[in-house]
Amino acid sequence: VVDNSGIGASRDGLSLEKQSSAYGTPGSGVRNAGGYGIRAFDGCKILARDADFSHAGERGCMISQGTSLYAPGINLSYAKGRNTFRAYRNATANIEGANLSHGAEVNVRISEGSQVDMQNADVSNAGLVNSEGNGHGAFVYGSSTVYATGANFDDCAGPGLQVSNGAVVSVNDASIKNAGSYGINAYGGATVYAVSTIITGAGTIGVRASSGARVDAGSTDVRGAGEVGMRAEFGGYIQASNAIASGNPVGLQAKEGGLITATGAIADNCGIGVHVYWEGEMRLRGVSARNCTNKGAEVSTGSRLTATQANFTGATNYGVHVYRGSDAVLYGSQCRKGAVDHQTDITCTSGSIIRAHDTTGGMNLEPNTITSNGIIFY
Repeated sequence: VVDNSGIGASRDGLSLEKQSSAYGTPGSGVRNAGGYGIRAFDGCKILARDADFSHAGERGCMISQGTSLYAPGINLSYAKGRNTFRAYRNATANIEGANLSHGAEVNVRISEGSQVDMQNADVSNAGLVNSEGNGHGAFVYGSSTVYATGANFDDCAGPGLQVSNGAVVSVNDASIKNAGSYGINAYGGATVYAVSTIITGAGTIGVRASSGARVDAGSTDVRGAGEVGMRAEFGGYIQASNAIASGNPVGLQAKEGGLITATGAIADNCGIGVHVYWEGEMRLRGVSARNCTNKGAEVSTGSRLTATQANFTGATNYGVHVYRGSDAVLYGSQCRKGAVDHQTDITCTSGSIIRAHDTTGGMNLEPNTITSNGIIFY
């Protein structure tokens, strides 16, 4: 345990370079190092299972340039520098079950082709100081690969998980509660596997896929977001079968070339359950967006919604509202707001097209009749 006499800066607990190696026994380590807990580069090898390098004055651990770290259960928490754990330039690490929590800024940063196994790790409570990067739990980029199934990213000041630039991350069965902004923010061709993950209470958006990113969010819980449960935009794609996006201002949202597909997803008790606009697209089957305080579904501005056998009942203003040259397929869907048909159950305006065969609910247009507002086939 390092004391606080003298100058602590740059006094690392364990420092390696030029293909050196180190072995730390379980329970050993260097706590309160003035500099880095561990710093290693140039092809070094470290074995440090269950070691303790917590409360470092700078980063808890930084490895780079082909260095490998085998340290399941290592404690790197409460680092006062930029990261509790940093890996870059083709580093590899097994830190499953590690304590990577309570970092000053970004808990975990992994980049430049690195590969890290951090399943069941604690990556919670990032951003205690929060002067860089908005307090991410983990930021993965540069074609890196991270396996973080079952990890805990709760209570981070900023995004729980941010993935970009071709990186691939698995957070199946993980917990990402109460993120300050995004639960998961994927962009730049990234791929994220987040099946059965809990992403509740995000400050802005539970799951966002943008700029060619792909997110598998099947059976994921994204309730209680500040703005949107799931959003796909700018060519991003989200697979959301059996997801729960209830209780959000907007449940599922696709815009500007974004695509969401889902079977059996639930977006009940939202402001708008399903929102597609500015050339967005959704392909849904058996989806529920009941009792929404504004609209069960809104489709606008050149967008397309396929929602077969969906339930949009109980909305306050519109069951399904389609306008500005958009297209909706509502085969076999329930769209009635109340106990009887009303013309705002299904509305078609501004040159749009609705295919409403075998639906329930009233309509604002005479079916099968072309008007300036468009046509509803029935």
